[in-house]
Amino acid sequence: MQLPTSQNNQRTKLTFDTVKFPQVDVSRKFNAPVERVWKAWTNPELIKQWWGPETYSCPTASLDVRPGGKSLLAMKGPDGQVQYSGGTYLEVIPNKKIVSTDQFMDKDGKAISPKDAGMPGEWAEVMKVNIEFKSLGDDQSEIHIVHDGIPKDQHDDCVKGWTSSLMKLQRLVEHS
Repeated sequence: MQLPTSQNNQRTKLTFDTVKFPQVDVSRKFNAPVERVWKAWTNPELIKQWWGPETYSCPTASLDVRPGGKSLLAMKGPDGQVQYSGGTYLEVIPNKKIVSTDQFMDKDGKAISPKDAGMPGEWAEVMKVNIEFKSLGDDQSEIHIVHDGIPKDQHDDCVKGWTSSLMKLQRLVEHS
């Protein structure tokens, strides 16, 4: 699927210094068909049930899952503080792949700087998330996530966050 020129240009500019921004690389296998995992990732009502680490909820989810479409997700922490993130879908292959930008946002979906979002460290203004969905047959599947643009000093926390979120996703797709 060919993206409009502006989308292609945006995608090619998203390269990162891997010393300053080491890749966050997380995978998880599920005892669920890939179609169910895809639906849980692309349906706003389902993503609200698992998005964010344990003890976090997702009160807001807006997803227009198509190249050029936008996303806006909220994570509400146990302290009641809400943090918004979202981006633009660059590549979408149903049940196989999603590539999108990732940015901190305000509640209206306007991009804000990581500093304005209260994030410590030197973050990339625009990050990139590549999610690959793979059928393993016999109602089993796997997700592989590569998140680029996370600062080195936040890398391990991001891995923990994704791992915790994927555990919530696993409970949802394996018990629905």
